Amino acid sequence: MATMDIIKLKGGEPANFLDVGGSVTEEQVFHAFRIITSDPRVKCVLVNIFGGIVNCATIANGVVSACRKISLEVPLVVRLEGN
Repeated sequence: MATMDIIKLKGGEPANFLDVGGSVTEEQVFHAFRIITSDPRVKCVLVNIFGGIVNCATIANGVVSACRKISLEVPLVVRLEGN
């Protein structure tokens, strides 16, 4: 939520927020990308994960899978920190 607050503070308008839990799978990350990128108003995708409960490798693999399988036509920024 803090990331969204900062984006709003700097004049951005977050289109979507997804809070993944510790049991998230690569497939769920892939489907989240499909949903997000189906919105024509989306100008950029930001993934900001602080790994503690969430395994960053799972998120990374899901992001890579999504990038390989769908036509990502907007900038993608990924920040993974932790396990």
